[in-house]
Amino acid sequence: MNQHLPKWHNRPLHLTKHQIQDPVTVIREFTWEYSIIEVREMLWELLIDALQNENHNAGKSIIFYDSLIKTLEALYINFPPKSLTQNKVL
Repeated sequence: MNQHLPKWHNRPLHLTKHQIQDPVTVIREFTWEYSIIEVREMLWELLIDALQNENHNAGKSIIFYDSLIKTLEALYINFPPKSLTQNKVL
């Protein structure tokens, strides 16, 4: 499927020049905007919605969800929100 896409599709498409130069700002903003609880809930809702579509590949969605949630939890360990760093809790 991806073989037919232009090479530029393998590069960031939604980041500004500043964000490309300093991607940590994007990560910090994300972890400050959304708690890990909110992220888990939103991803779970997206997975449930995807699984209700009978034309959707359920196995692929579950594997992607599992990988993405682990990646995000690792992100929250490495870039804890302000409230967690101030309280020294994680």
